[in-house]
Amino acid sequence: MTASTLFDVDFTIRGAGIAGLAMADALVSRGQRVAIVDTGPAGGGSSGAPLVLMNPATGRRARLVEHADHCLSLAENLLKKVADFSGITFYSKNGVLRPALIESLAKNFQRAPDKYNWPSPDWIQWLDEEQFTENYPYVGAHHGGLEIPFAFTVEADTFIDQLSSYLVSKGCIQYLNTPYKLKENGYQGYSVHPESGSSFTTLGVIDAVGSSLHKLPEWDFIPSNRIKGQLLDLEFEKPLPLKESISSMGYFAFLPANPYRLVVGSTYEHEYHSLEPTEQGRISLYEKLDRTLPGISNRKHKATLWAGERVSLQDHKPVAGAHPTMNHRYLLGGLGSKGMIYSRFLAEQLAITILAGRPMETAFSPDRFVDL
Repeated sequence: MTASTLFDVDFTIRGAGIAGLAMADALVSRGQRVAIVDTGPAGGGSSGAPLVLMNPATGRRARLVEHADHCLSLAENLLKKVADFSGITFYSKNGVLRPALIESLAKNFQRAPDKYNWPSPDWIQWLDEEQFTENYPYVGAHHGGLEIPFAFTVEADTFIDQLSSYLVSKGCIQYLNTPYKLKENGYQGYSVHPESGSSFTTLGVIDAVGSSLHKLPEWDFIPSNRIKGQLLDLEFEKPLPLKESISSMGYFAFLPANPYRLVVGSTYEHEYHSLEPTEQGRISLYEKLDRTLPGISNRKHKATLWAGERVSLQDHKPVAGAHPTMNHRYLLGGLGSKGMIYSRFLAEQLAITILAGRPMETAFSPDRFVDL
């Protein structure tokens, strides 16, 4: 079902990061007419990080991501669809290792396989110190660790670029790298006025603006925090002895298709005056590398420092749903470091909410913040 022909498009999505593009895919696949507007390029924010992980066992307790099986299934389907479209290999289901670098992590990690409701036992396995050392001798001092085989590494900037092109091929209109104005027309939807391009009308608007959420007064009741993250993108002269990516005190993203490259992340900075990379960020990231993979930094390599900004909400959960008072206005955001794993799942849920009227799960709905 599409909106009345009174509107040029059914829905306009503000933001061309992973959340906005995933939302567009969920709607386009349901026959909706979709436009995307962004003042920057596709993936211009933190979505365009060099390499990212889709890891279902997160945090210091290796907690299972909510709806992990559905999240990973939808995300993998999207990755495969875009890879088939582009003919480019930009992801791998190569798993994630989670070495317990300190004793308290070991206690948490050892409990994780039994503590959470994993889709099946082969999603996670604890190895004691001796087993982990035997299997992964290149990892630094540890107290054992977890194997997470149902995890992916994604070359995010390539994926975002190709997903944007795929959506264009499916009829999605995109106004990128251009300022625009949005005007509410009450029950008559909205009008959108790009500086470079023709104005158009739209029934609904979905805000997927990432770390710019704080700039939207309509959503000022959402308690959000901006976080700066810096990454080291390393290119080595000789191949690295890795197969999996690693998530320990920091993360180390590795694609087997390019064994010369390793991306080290991330700093978590709450106080900063610029989004430019810093020398302190570089030092901190090399310290993470030396702690988890000792000796790797001594190998001959070239390094590029990258920085971006993401948004996290007060309860550390993403948000997706309808505005409590505005007509045909929706939000998808607060994905934090889980944008790649959560975006397509939440886009799917929000599309069903918009088109079929099914309420969003309370844990994700903007309504949970209304009375704060």
